Amino acid sequence: MLMVGSARVLRRAHRMIERSAACSARLYLWTVPFSLKPAPGVPIQATRDGLQANLGPRARLVYVGQQYANPAISAAPLTFYAPSGTRLQRPSYFAQPLPPNANKTQQAQALASAIEGIRTLHHQDFPAVHRLVVPQPYPPDHDAILRRRMDDALARVSIFRRSTRKAAKAAAMLATRMECTELEAANQAHYAAVQQEIDQRWQQLITNDPNVVLSVLSHAFQNSTAHAAPLGVWDAEAQLALLAPDLAALPERHSTTTAAGNLSLKKFTKGEVADLYKQLVAGLVLATAKETFAVAPGVTEIRTVVLRNTPADAYGRIRPEAILAARVARMVLKGVQWTKADALTILNEISSELVTRTAGPSKALAPLDLEDGARHSRSN
Repeated sequence: MLMVGSARVLRRAHRMIERSAACSARLYLWTVPFSLKPAPGVPIQATRDGLQANLGPRARLVYVGQQYANPAISAAPLTFYAPSGTRLQRPSYFAQPLPPNANKTQQAQALASAIEGIRTLHHQDFPAVHRLVVPQPYPPDHDAILRRRMDDALARVSIFRRSTRKAAKAAAMLATRMECTELEAANQAHYAAVQQEIDQRWQQLITNDPNVVLSVLSHAFQNSTAHAAPLGVWDAEAQLALLAPDLAALPERHSTTTAAGNLSLKKFTKGEVADLYKQLVAGLVLATAKETFAVAPGVTEIRTVVLRNTPADAYGRIRPEAILAARVARMVLKGVQWTKADALTILNEISSELVTRTAGPSKALAPLDLEDGARHSRSN
């Protein structure tokens, strides 16, 4: 079956790229392939690790509890959701820096680790989030309050005035009970208010409130050093932009052995580099899709456009170019044998739409020809 992109939609993407800021420090996306509609006022900032969405006040929707909005009170931010398990560290596809005097074995190990990181990007799992349940507040420290009240009541009463001291102790005990009751009521009221806010925010997340879902996705991507940023949420569909590294991020060599059994560091051919880069891009798309579905329970489909910065032109300007666009549904991820197939094979098979273009003898990923959507296709 042949899926083709719309020429009209791709031309809109072309205009988006032309309107993007001509520098690597800041990147603004106005429209993306597949008729995606970015949420109003969501600039996308390019960083060394990828893209970040500047959501403004919407970013605070991740956090709940009024006390956490008070800078005078020191407390860790409280989110309204929590992961259901521990997420493994994201594998790195960058070769680890080695000392200048590193031997060939050390170099081979670093290269093998980077290549393995590329080929296993899509293996990682992301625990699904669940609604946070705030623990019941601790009861007031009755003994500490009583000691303070007693000390205050007896501080200026002579030990020889027994009746007065007895009355002061009774008053201190009564004041302690009243203070504990008031504190307990205030704590319970605050607990109920925070839990109600959490429940309301969780309901907004699972029903795909755009502002809440955008906030959660942006928070998740930033904390996981993802290369993605959310653009918009419409109904049960999330739209993402993903910034892929350029070819310079790939290892230039790989380890092999000579006929004599000696370790050798062989340079990749152009075709091997192109194939490895396709695996990297596909792995990033799949990993980002899995993370999105994990933190946004109500999202059922994802549309992603993958961008890559061009080399600087004569004026030092760096422009983004679209190299891939894909549409993936949540339901098709069930049953995928992630560790038994490579990322590109999986992406080809699970995408309901996949737009790419290759060029040259190496069949390397090339910028989408946005003036002719009919040439951007994929076969199943």
